[in-house]
Amino acid sequence: MRIKYILGKDIQITLKVIDGFILKGTAGGLEQDVTLEECQCYCANSRSNERYSFQCVSATYYHKERDCILNLQTKNDSPDQFQQQDNVSYLGMICSVEESKQRLVNNNFIHGCRQTVSISTSTTIPEKIFMPVNTDSCFVEMPNHVLHGTAFAAETNVSVNVCKCYCMNAENRYGIECNSIEYYFDSKTCLLSNLS
Repeated sequence: MRIKYILGKDIQITLKVIDGFILKGTAGGLEQDVTLEECQCYCANSRSNERYSFQCVSATYYHKERDCILNLQTKNDSPDQFQQQDNVSYLGMICSVEESKQRLVNNNFIHGCRQTVSISTSTTIPEKIFMPVNTDSCFVEMPNHVLHGTAFAAETNVSVNVCKCYCMNAENRYGIECNSIEYYFDSKTCLLSNLS
């Protein structure tokens, strides 16, 4: 196990990064197409910028997909859910939330975390629109919509049908009723929620 420490603006340690480990079943949110540094910032700033209704206390970063799962618990809260997995890193906060925000958040950035990039181009790139092809008798698919709130679990590297099965069996698997899912086709990430 390799452990790195992320330094804040003032060269003090703010997060501990443990490569090759994931914290399962404690997801609260997902940020896509972010860097490792942006992931730690989104975790520290999750409640303050009102993107989420919870305070992230740890995160899991998927290097290939550039996805960041914001967790509701730490590896110490759920040691049985802390598992080895390739191409991911676990990010655990070392400082308090306030200290982490002071060191990581930049109010000139989008959501305090992401730098704006200006791209000048003469061609228009069409927005990718998904059609509802996964609607069935139990689930109504609403492409291009996101239900903001808190997910009670996240599963990775699963198909949309397996994601639906996890939702249908959520009371047995997670101990909570599932009313909706968010599925990210590009990263094969499934977020389960009791909201609908």
